[in-house]
Amino acid sequence: MKLLENQGFTNKTYHNDDKTEFIKIKSYDGFNHKTDYKILNALDFVPKVIEDTPEKLVTEWIDGPILSPATLTDDQLKEIGKQLITLHNSKLKLAKENQIARRFKVYREMIAKLGRKIPILDKYFKKINLFIKNIDTSAPVHNDLWLFNMIQAKDKIYITDWEYSSMGDVHFDLAYFIESSDLDKRQEEIFFEAYGDDFEPKYLLIHRIIVNALVVLWINKHETKPFDDLKYLERVEKYMQLYLDTYQI
Repeated sequence: MKLLENQGFTNKTYHNDDKTEFIKIKSYDGFNHKTDYKILNALDFVPKVIEDTPEKLVTEWIDGPILSPATLTDDQLKEIGKQLITLHNSKLKLAKENQIARRFKVYREMIAKLGRKIPILDKYFKKINLFIKNIDTSAPVHNDLWLFNMIQAKDKIYITDWEYSSMGDVHFDLAYFIESSDLDKRQEEIFFEAYGDDFEPKYLLIHRIIVNALVVLWINKHETKPFDDLKYLERVEKYMQLYLDTYQI
């Protein structure tokens, strides 16, 4: 097996000698690997699961480039939109326990132990907690829709890295994809044209706040920050002000 570099922050990943299988050695953080991965074989845009044990996950190897915001095309946006509405409308029963509320709690505790403070999140602590309390948990969702979890093969895009998948709120998935991909307004319109209108603008805005706050907490829970959190903090402030101006009575 050959160790793969730059493949996330949690698990060690490999491919076999003839490059036909992707092997993930599972590392548990209390939130991941809750779903029975073989359920995902029902979706043709997920790499086929070959083996799933408590120690490792083996899937087919998908050969192709990882998607990037800098090179994301309109056709790719349309394909991803169609794939996500297929997932969200499917009857797949993923892990029952949605981990978002507990991730907020645990990450805050880890940040406190590091002696860090995040004034913007403290400012909106009660409002964000209320948002999280009311998250829907009725749809199968991916929960980690970064473009680096998507591979362009010859025939289609494959969505990978389902370790945080669960039953949850479609608005979280939509907000996660939009925010992590840095989509502009034109790109959002193309994406939603393919996804459809099966979402509520108010709840999408709420989940933009939740997603950016969660990314900030994830960054800050590390002793050395993996990347800068300024962009995500600014978005929390911007979207919260937009929410208060638009919906707060």
